[in-house]
Amino acid sequence: MKSQSKGRRHGAVMMIGMFFANLFDPKKGVATEQIATQRRIGSEANRFAQAAAAPPSRGTRP
Repeated sequence: MKSQSKGRRHGAVMMIGMFFANLFDPKKGVATEQIATQRRIGSEANRFAQAAAAPPSRGTRP
């Protein structure tokens, strides 16, 4: 019985430690923000391909 409760405590402590490690890891935050931005606006290659495929814009004539 003693080993089960000890194992549960260690598991809980490990989960709490992992939570705070993820919370305060600055590199992970930057990576997550970059992924969210790429999903929102698309990759750079896709944007260039779309711009090249777009019809020419009509400029203003003087």
